[in-house]
Amino acid sequence: MNERRSSSVRSSRWIARSVLTLAGLFALASACADSPERGETGAASQALAGPTLKWSVTSASPFVDLAPRSDGSAIAATKESVLSIDASGAKTTLYAGPPPVGRPLVQRGAEGFLVPTGKGVSVHDATGTAKGAVSFGANEYARLIPGGLDTFVPRAESIDPEDVTIVEGRVFSQTGALAASFATSKLVKSRITKSHVLWATRSTLTKSSLAGATEWVNTSVQPHRFEIDDEGRAYIVNRSGDTRVVELYDKTTRLGAYTFDAPVWNIAIAPGGVYAAASSKSVAVVFKHGAVVGKVPLGGVYPVSLDVADDGRLLLGTQDRAKKTTGVALFDASGASLFSKPFGDDDDAYRPDVRFAPGGNGFFVRDRAGLSFYVTEAP
Repeated sequence: MNERRSSSVRSSRWIARSVLTLAGLFALASACADSPERGETGAASQALAGPTLKWSVTSASPFVDLAPRSDGSAIAATKESVLSIDASGAKTTLYAGPPPVGRPLVQRGAEGFLVPTGKGVSVHDATGTAKGAVSFGANEYARLIPGGLDTFVPRAESIDPEDVTIVEGRVFSQTGALAASFATSKLVKSRITKSHVLWATRSTLTKSSLAGATEWVNTSVQPHRFEIDDEGRAYIVNRSGDTRVVELYDKTTRLGAYTFDAPVWNIAIAPGGVYAAASSKSVAVVFKHGAVVGKVPLGGVYPVSLDVADDGRLLLGTQDRAKKTTGVALFDASGASLFSKPFGDDDDAYRPDVRFAPGGNGFFVRDRAGLSFYVTEAP
């Protein structure tokens, strides 16, 4: 569910890559030169029963995305291929690729994947079997609807990449048959649940059924980007105009807001919608029902990825500001450190990528070497 950051932010991260020196983030003195400081992260606790590695899968071509499952299995894609990884770490190739254009597309909650064809996408199930094809035009895109293989495909009014106006939302069956269409005038971003689509213009956010019926419209929000819970009821918004601001909503009711010291880099919301999280380049914040409940100052690292679980645990993927070493850290909802681990050197702006498994009983780490799954227990 990630929106790409601006090219200027990406450039800054490529310039400043580093060893993970977040004060107190690692309790491994041999991996970090800095000693822990309670004031920044909470004491790193080796006494706590931390996450344990269940499996790790390497890949000659780095993974670019994954669809995590609650049992610790996943569908994962490189730029050319798609693999199924079972709960023990055994991998099976579902699609060998490369696609005619682009790269395979996987996403959270979908039991399958899409392969670009140049005329649209082919739809594949979780065994790799092609079930059908969906056609669409230039500057249009397809997303799998969670829970199945149907797709949501906005229709663009213009093929000019500099002047794209989305005018309609469309739902296609896995075979490519049009199931529904409805007006989504000036749509710029969308997120999808099993039964609804939340779509944003520059100044509104609308929740519609997949048949097009409007459930509500929030006319006071100005989304730069947003993330939703599994029900499509609670959501976190990073505002346009002042991208330092995040707002948290229940339907059209604003629960709270927070202004960071700098533009927001990451936002996430837990599947159940109670907890959410966001970070700038210098601090990560946890929210509960819209109120701040925890903060993690980031010291000498950049937060390149972030996720939050239904119990408020915060998961960060980080890169140091001076070197290339990366790391992963887990915190409770108050910001106290639960676990930290260094990973290998990397100069990619979006790795390590961290994701909680649905249900929060583990998390995935996508790094330069491959993909790993760690089993956790809620504190």
